[in-house]
Amino acid sequence: MRTAAREPPPRTGTTPTFPAVDIDARVPRGTASDSLMTQINISNVLEVHAALEHQIHSIQTAIIKAAPLRNIPRCGDDLVSRDAQKMFQAKIDHILDTHDVYLAELHEACTRLKDAAVQYGLIEDETAESFR
Repeated sequence: MRTAAREPPPRTGTTPTFPAVDIDARVPRGTASDSLMTQINISNVLEVHAALEHQIHSIQTAIIKAAPLRNIPRCGDDLVSRDAQKMFQAKIDHILDTHDVYLAELHEACTRLKDAAVQYGLIEDETAESFR
C-alpha cells in the first residue's frame, strides 16, 4: 500500500525568503556552476562573487608557486630514478591540471555571478568589467 507523500513542514525561523527572480544568468548551461546559480539571489550574489574571487586568487597563487613542479628532475641517472621521475611527473601533472580545470570553472561561475548582478540591477554594465 502506498502512502501519500508528506508536505515539508512550513519554514520557521528568521531566514528571509526572496521571491525567485527569473534572470538569464540562472538558466542552466550544462556547466559546473549550474547548481551554484540555483542558490543565488539578489541578497547573496555579491557576497558569493567575492568569496569565489578570493578562492580564484588563492588558487592562482598556488599554481604559480607550483609551476616548477611541471618539470621535476630525476634523483639520479639509474633506471629506477628515470621510471620514478616519469611516474611522479604524471601524478603531479594530473594534480596541477585538475586545479587548472577547477580554476576555469570558478572563472565561469564568476562571469555568471557578474551577469546576475547586472541583471539584478546591483551593478551597471559599465562597471561589470571592474567587478571581475
